Amino acid sequence: MSHNGDNIFVCCRARPHNERERSARSTEVVRLRAENNSVEFEAEAGGQAPSKPISFDKVFDPEASQEEVFASVAVPVMQACLSGYNGTIFAYGQTGSGKTFTVMGPPGALKRSSSSLSKAHAVSAGGGGGGTKQAVEMARQESDGLLPRILWYVFDELDAAVASRNSATSTFTYECRCSYLEIYNEHIYDLTSANHTHGGHSSSHHHQPRSLNLRESTASGVHVEGIHELTVESAEQALAFVCRGNRSRHVSATNMNRTSSRSHSVFSLSIESREVTMADGLTKEKKSKFHLIDLAGSERIKHTKAVGAQVTEAKNINKSLSALGNVIKSLSDIGARGRQRHVP
Repeated sequence: MSHNGDNIFVCCRARPHNERERSARSTEVVRLRAENNSVEFEAEAGGQAPSKPISFDKVFDPEASQEEVFASVAVPVMQACLSGYNGTIFAYGQTGSGKTFTVMGPPGALKRSSSSLSKAHAVSAGGGGGGTKQAVEMARQESDGLLPRILWYVFDELDAAVASRNSATSTFTYECRCSYLEIYNEHIYDLTSANHTHGGHSSSHHHQPRSLNLRESTASGVHVEGIHELTVESAEQALAFVCRGNRSRHVSATNMNRTSSRSHSVFSLSIESREVTMADGLTKEKKSKFHLIDLAGSERIKHTKAVGAQVTEAKNINKSLSALGNVIKSLSDIGARGRQRHVP
């Protein structure tokens, strides 16, 4: 949810040139105008005039920090989720554009954060409470992505609610459950399943795990049948859960990205809270579900130089992104024009 109450909030972020682009002396053809939340495309030499600027709800400067992105994109969504509304964040864009960096942080950051939090809790359990806060702060790095920041935010807010609302007159409790899946070549796999152990490289797996089915029921709504859900009591446990799943995600190197995601990943967090007033026995319950989706990047095979299995992966990635685009277009048409139409 955006700050003005809209249900859909679309932002644009572009990374600075990487080492390969700098060595090739590439020029910038996209201008991000954070001052008026627009994106402009420069005209090529001898080409047509620049195209009309495209407006977004929010445009980030290429040097924008991870904290700025979190504050603008994730905080409003998580505030809504803690109030009982469902929320979803998609990271969408071309391969190598920085989606996984935005969602997870730099390579290894998620694992370091989980390890640092484990040490912080070990200090607390050992009676060294004075160093716990410092250790937790050290675990939170400037480069951390949306996912760790979201988990810290959610559990900080829930723990604060427990501390402030638990009294002689009322009790406040909560329960969080998370799951982590990937969609690879149009099949759904549980990333944390015991039999999902191909090592994370799409070119090296031999024993593909069993795919799961998408179901719909009146009781559960749309859900993945057989997905493993873990009850977590802290950001530390949730981060360790995600790190375990990331080891199984399909990735491989292409000409445009050394660690290209070859699947779409979906992290889901269910939040349930209950407040009971002692005097009248009144119970207030809130239930919500949050999804953070790191989509595989769209790509052109002639640029990535994909071969073999990578070609099939690229075709399925582009096929599913095209389908998602059709769904979003249909939903936006319904919202903008108020008319009913088929949603693919």
